[in-house]
Amino acid sequence: MFRTTLVIFIVMVSIALFAQTAVAPSAGDGTENDPYQIESLENLYWIAANNDVIPDPDQETRWQSYYIQTADIDATDTENWFAGAGWKPIGNYTFVSEPLPFSGVYDGQNYSIDGLYIFHLNDEAIGFFGYSNDAIIKNMEIINAEITALGRIGILIGYNDDSTVDNCSVSGSVIGNTIVGGMIGENRRSVVKNSNSDIVVEGNIQSAGLIGRDHRSWVMQCNSTGTVQGNSVAGGLIAASYESIIHESYSSVEVNGNHTIGGLVGNANTAIIKESYNTGYVSGSSQIGGLAGSIYRSTIRNCFSTGGVNGNLDSVGGLIGQISSGMIYNSYSTGSVLGEGDTVGGLLGGGYGISAVSSYWNIETSGQDESIGGEGRNTEEMTYPYAENIYEGWDFVEIWTADEDYSVNNGYPYFSEIPVSADDDLVTITPGIQTYNFPNPFNPETNISFSLQDRAHITVEIFNVRGQRVNTILDNEKAAGTHIISWNGKDENGNRLSSGIYFYQISSDDDVAAGKMMMIK
Repeated sequence: MFRTTLVIFIVMVSIALFAQTAVAPSAGDGTENDPYQIESLENLYWIAANNDVIPDPDQETRWQSYYIQTADIDATDTENWFAGAGWKPIGNYTFVSEPLPFSGVYDGQNYSIDGLYIFHLNDEAIGFFGYSNDAIIKNMEIINAEITALGRIGILIGYNDDSTVDNCSVSGSVIGNTIVGGMIGENRRSVVKNSNSDIVVEGNIQSAGLIGRDHRSWVMQCNSTGTVQGNSVAGGLIAASYESIIHESYSSVEVNGNHTIGGLVGNANTAIIKESYNTGYVSGSSQIGGLAGSIYRSTIRNCFSTGGVNGNLDSVGGLIGQISSGMIYNSYSTGSVLGEGDTVGGLLGGGYGISAVSSYWNIETSGQDESIGGEGRNTEEMTYPYAENIYEGWDFVEIWTADEDYSVNNGYPYFSEIPVSADDDLVTITPGIQTYNFPNPFNPETNISFSLQDRAHITVEIFNVRGQRVNTILDNEKAAGTHIISWNGKDENGNRLSSGIYFYQISSDDDVAAGKMMMIK
C-alpha cells in the first residue's frame, strides 16, 4: 500500500513539475501605447490560455491586444504540456466551433522563443499562432521548434489571413500531411516581408520551406534554407502560389518530391515572380523546375536558377518544368538538367502558350541542347564580359549587376538589392523609403504616406491582386522628408474599381517600398 501511494505521489509531483502555468505580464495593459510585456513562458501561456484558466481578461480580449517581448524565452518545457500535445496555439480555426483569430499586434523585438513543441496529429491550423486575422506579427524569432500536425501547419502561423508578417525568422522541423510550411501553413490576402526560415519540412501535398499555400498575397524580401520533402506540389519557398506576387526573394533549399516540384515555387497560378532566384537542388518525377515546377497564366521577370534539376519523367526544365500560357522575361538558368521523358529542356520542359523574351540557359552546364523556349548559350557567352547579343534589354542599372571579378555569382549577372548567397549577406538592404497608408480599410479614398532620406524621383503605382497595374498616381521629383498623396480607388481612366485587396508600390532610383490596402464599399 505504501509503495503504491509513493508511486502515485511521484507521478503527481512529476506532472506538477511540468504543468503549464499562466502568469499575467507584470507590465502593460494591452493597448497600443502600453502593450503587455512578455518575458517568460508563463506569460506566453497567459495569452493562449482558455477562459477557464484566465477568465479576465477573456481569451477574445487577450487575442485582440498589443504585446512586446522583452526577453529570450526557453519553451522546451512545452514538450511535456497537455499530455504530450505541447504548446496550445494562439488563435483557433476549427470546423466544430466558431473561429477565433489572433487579431492583435505581437512585436518580438528580435528576442527568441527556443524549443517550441507541438504534437497535434489530427488538428489543422497549427503553429505558435494557430489562426491570425487582421494581425501584425513582427520581429519574432522562433528557433529549434518541432511541430507535427495534420494540415495548415507552420512554426509561426498555421493559417494567416489578411495580416502582416514582418522581419520574422524560424528554424526547426515541421511534419504534416497538407499545406505544410516552415513558417506559415496557409497565407491569404497578407503581406509577408523581410522574413526567413532554416527548416526541415516533411509533407504530402503542398509543402514548402516558408509558406505551404499562398493566395492573393505579397511575399517580398524573404528566403529559406534547409530541406523539403513532399509528394505533390512542393517548393523551396512556397508550394502553391495563387494570384500572388513574389518579389526579391530566394531559396537555397534541397527540394525532393514526386509531382510539381520547384526550387522556389512548386506551382504558380496567375502569379507574378520577379527579381527572385533559386540555388537549391530539385528532384522528382514530373513537372520539375529549378525555379518553378509548373506555372499557369503567370509571369516570370528577372529571375534565375543555378540549382541542379533531376526528373525521371516528363516536363523537366532548368527554370520551369511545365508552363501553360505563361510569360518569361529577362531570366536564365545554369544548373544541370537530367530527365528521361520527351519534354526535357535546358530552360523550359513542356507546355504551350509560351513567351520567353531575352531569356537563356547554359547548354554546357545544363547538358541540354533543346528547350521549348529561350536561347541556349555557352558559358563564355553567359559569364562576364558577356556576349554582345545576350542579356538584351536587361536593366544593369537598377536590377542586375555584372559580376566582373567572378566573386559573387561565378561571373553570371546577379541582383544588386538582395543577397545571392543564403550563407553570406553580400548586399544588405537599407530601405530609403518608409511608408504606410491610412485609413486601411478605406472608402472612398486612402492616404499614402512616405518618407525619403534624400531628394529623389518617385513613382507610386497601384496594383490589383493579379499584379496588374491599375493606376500611377505619382511620377515626379520629391524632396527629402515626409509626403502624403491620396488615392480615390479609381483606375487611370477614372473608373471606380471594385472592392478588395490592392497593393501600392513606391519606387525611386535606388529603393522600392510597398504596402497592402483594402477598399471596402
